[in-house]
Amino acid sequence: PSNQYGNMSGTSMACPLVAGLCGLMLSLNPSLTPADVRNCLTSTAANINSMNPSYIGQLGAGRIDAAAAMNCISGTLNWPPNALFTANVTTVTAGGSVLFTDQSVYNPTTWSWSFPGGTPSSYNGQNPPPIVYNTPGTYNVSLTVTNSHGNDTQTNNNYITVTAASGCTKVNLPAPAGWTPVNYYTGTAVGQDGWINGVNLYADKEKAMYFDESTQPYTQMVDCWVAFGLAYTTTPNKIVNVKVYDGTSGTPGAQIGTATGVSMGQIMSDVAGNYYTEFSFVNNPITLPASKKIFVSVDLTNLNWSTSHDTLSIVSNTNGQTTPSPIWERQSDNNWYQYTTSGSWNLSASLYIHPFLTGANSVATITASPLTLCAGNQVSFDATGSTYEDTLLWYFPGTTPTISNNVQQDVIYNTAGSYQAILYVVGGGCHLFDSAFVNITVNANPVLSVSLNPSSTTVCSGTPVTMTASGASSYAWSPSTFLNTTTGATVISTPTASISYDLQGTGANGCTSTTTINLDVDNAPVGMATSLDTVVCVNQPVFFDGSGSSSATGFAWTFPGGSPATSNASSATVTYATGGNYTATLVVTNACGSDTVTSPVIGVGCMGIDPVAVTDPSAFYNSEMQQLEVQLPVPNDGYTLIIFNSLGQQVKSMRTSDGKVTISTADLAAGMYTLHIVDGMVLHNVKFVKN
Repeated sequence: PSNQYGNMSGTSMACPLVAGLCGLMLSLNPSLTPADVRNCLTSTAANINSMNPSYIGQLGAGRIDAAAAMNCISGTLNWPPNALFTANVTTVTAGGSVLFTDQSVYNPTTWSWSFPGGTPSSYNGQNPPPIVYNTPGTYNVSLTVTNSHGNDTQTNNNYITVTAASGCTKVNLPAPAGWTPVNYYTGTAVGQDGWINGVNLYADKEKAMYFDESTQPYTQMVDCWVAFGLAYTTTPNKIVNVKVYDGTSGTPGAQIGTATGVSMGQIMSDVAGNYYTEFSFVNNPITLPASKKIFVSVDLTNLNWSTSHDTLSIVSNTNGQTTPSPIWERQSDNNWYQYTTSGSWNLSASLYIHPFLTGANSVATITASPLTLCAGNQVSFDATGSTYEDTLLWYFPGTTPTISNNVQQDVIYNTAGSYQAILYVVGGGCHLFDSAFVNITVNANPVLSVSLNPSSTTVCSGTPVTMTASGASSYAWSPSTFLNTTTGATVISTPTASISYDLQGTGANGCTSTTTINLDVDNAPVGMATSLDTVVCVNQPVFFDGSGSSSATGFAWTFPGGSPATSNASSATVTYATGGNYTATLVVTNACGSDTVTSPVIGVGCMGIDPVAVTDPSAFYNSEMQQLEVQLPVPNDGYTLIIFNSLGQQVKSMRTSDGKVTISTADLAAGMYTLHIVDGMVLHNVKFVKN
């Protein structure tokens, strides 16, 4: 999906997000085109250039907005359909068929096809059957699609061209009525044994049949069937061939063609099955001379009767059934003789040799581009120029798709290697088979790897990172931010912020691969130490908090005079058993450094403005709670507690023998106050301020 719909952010990190959103969009409206999806993606993306000033121009369309994109897709559900279709072929021979494929978009619900000149001539439904065209001509094709929001029609004028069938004649096949097949054997002289229409001790080199096809409209010979009555050899790989000579003069003239040879092993199998043996000229069709007079010859020169006892005999009709004889032979003196003339067999007969003549051969023709490519890319195959009437079939082993009936087909090769694409056609005037092959070389893409020094992908700000790539011949790095160079196998990045690099490597064969390297940057820590209280009583818990420190992975507290005296937690609770002023220290660390901070000063002993020793009566004013907390030593017969304002007026008094007393000051006005603690004849004064 990242290839089809685009990368919204400009980095490979966003590809899964974009692909996932594309899938969600298509699930809402599966009929959308890639262009439609791309438009909704890009038009609704949020511009993030202002948030990333160092990456302007590298952020694609921006940050995807899934909700906005889905709203855009929702709007497409109200679109009327758009009619589109294709055909697997647009030129066929009369009697051929065309397969049409609907490619309409925007959710059509009905389809109405029109095929003037075809059978059937119309069809209602998305997938019509193969349409047969029997009459030569040029024909239109029309498709109308509808849904609840409207309709649309596509008409392709002069879309299908139907050519006339080229025709075919198979000379003397089947054999004319009255022919009686026979294999003639000679034994007229001692040792002069063998087959008259084949191999014998005379060492005849070829047996030929004369044809005058001047009344036929056809100009090419594309095939030949020969009936052999006997065949044997101890060397089955010996080859027998069929040759064609110009017969304009009435005698064998210049050779004008040769069929693909057939082994004696194949001929023996054909004889055993009572089959004709086929000699094909499909790959090299013979153009007949202007006279359309030819000799078709079976070449026997690879066979020998006297030494290897090879046996081969062409079936003929019975002597006297064809006069004069159209059979000729090339004897050991390399001269040609007609059977009914002196020097030959004085035999009036015809051989069971049947040439196939047509005006158009069955030809498989391939063009392919490129022939050499990198894995993951495609080759465009084209069979335009091939002649066929019945079948066109591509076979692409090891690829996607593997087979196709289309004249033109794009094929993706994902795996490196050597491949052979094959085109098969059946058709032409004689509905023969032909094939063509093309070799495709798929080169491997480089396999990239990147090593880092230091090896971690998390580094401290400003720390140089050496990145070394391998697996390719040349390298390109992007973006250039923090890099000393953007080319070469080794580059150095000195990042001060986290960044992702795209590496493209190109192999010696020109193929490329890409990979992404993510560098996460850490800064030195910044410590923060706080305490909820700045003044506490002896043994009153004090909470120290260092969790507000940034980028810290380690904590080290020291609490002089406190318990505990140290802590490695981010926060700690401490008590002080002795009055005094104390400072807590916090050292925060990470891999990139450390920072030292102190907490506020703590005054211990419940002191106001005038501190007293903790062994004497003491008082601590809690401004948050608006109460005076009085700590009395060992209780005796009792204490008198009197509070005076700044004018010397008594505002509160009480008598207590408790060791700890809390006096509310909520009813007192703001100002300076003095607490008198009377213990017998001893007077202790503690001043405090109510805010």
